[in-house]
Amino acid sequence: MKITRTQQILIALSSLVASAFGLSGVAAPRSVAELDALIAREVSNSRYPGFAVAIVKDGRTVFSKGYGVGNLTTKAPVTADTPFMIASVSKVVTGTALMQLVEMGKINLDTDINAYLPFKILNPRAAGTITLRHLATHTSGLVDFTPTLAASYGAGDSTVSLGDFLKSYFLPGGSRYDATNNFAATKPGQKFEYTNIGIALSAYLLELRSGVSFDAFTDERIFKPLGMSNTHWFLRDFKDIGSIAFPYDPEFPELTHYGYPTYPDGQLRSSANDMARFLAAMMSCGRLGGATILEPKTLQAMLEPQFKDAEKDDDQGLFWAFKKGLIGHAGGDPGALCYLYWNPVTRIGAVVMGNTALTAKNSSGVVNILKTVLRDPDTAKLF
Repeated sequence: MKITRTQQILIALSSLVASAFGLSGVAAPRSVAELDALIAREVSNSRYPGFAVAIVKDGRTVFSKGYGVGNLTTKAPVTADTPFMIASVSKVVTGTALMQLVEMGKINLDTDINAYLPFKILNPRAAGTITLRHLATHTSGLVDFTPTLAASYGAGDSTVSLGDFLKSYFLPGGSRYDATNNFAATKPGQKFEYTNIGIALSAYLLELRSGVSFDAFTDERIFKPLGMSNTHWFLRDFKDIGSIAFPYDPEFPELTHYGYPTYPDGQLRSSANDMARFLAAMMSCGRLGGATILEPKTLQAMLEPQFKDAEKDDDQGLFWAFKKGLIGHAGGDPGALCYLYWNPVTRIGAVVMGNTALTAKNSSGVVNILKTVLRDPDTAKLF
């Protein structure tokens, strides 16, 4: 499957997030029923095949619902438990796992990554020590070469391992090595440049330092403790693939469930209810019920601006992004969109996900939903 629209999706995501979900132009809902109707209307107007929303306040889910269908052929209705691919929102889950490893003392944010790798990564265009902190903030100088990453997408789970892909990408002589396009001409910490490959590399460091596969680590230390039973990295781990929202994209009429080797940067499939539980834990100092996912001081460290002197488009924490007072992450891929953000002032957060790519034509639906939930003080009072 040739992914030719990755850059277009990133542009659409950047445009949407740049708005920071300012105040909505739609009338504020006066009841939960009116909010439900507003969401249903925006989903219908934007022609999302399937869509799911969950709202969290004060550390608990106060609203969750599915809209439309997860499959246009079977007409299976979307519920709040329907798994969707959440694209780059996966990165905050990956970051949580890495910070757990930091808490365990098995990895350090400011140590040269080459001290942990079985091979050395050297930027041929700029000298400097690359650390996990650089990977976590997109300032490592390691960059995505879109044609190479696009070529790695394929139907079903990838048969190429994370480690093998990274070696072929970063080692001279590797089949995917490109001294010009895989690296930036900037030193680590000097410039923000959003990169998927850097997050994938951080997940590989976790595997090396923990001795456990990345998917198994997150399953045992995040998904199971939080009760996220509809959340998996690979298709093979779902009992019924038919339960997963099918991806739709007009540019790819033959699109099917797909995967890629760098899966920790965006391949997670989860439901609105499950991601609401994750969000609730993040909004409650790393805790949900009797489970502690991160210590409060660790989560606070993730939410502190990093590299204030680096050239960047917006404030960046460790794996998390900040947008005019909001905290969260956005995600988009062919046949997939997801947003997870919260407002620390109103103590309300939202997860939205759909089974189609974000475009200029359908972005207004997401914008209006998020603006209403996250920016409208009257909406917060409904819960």
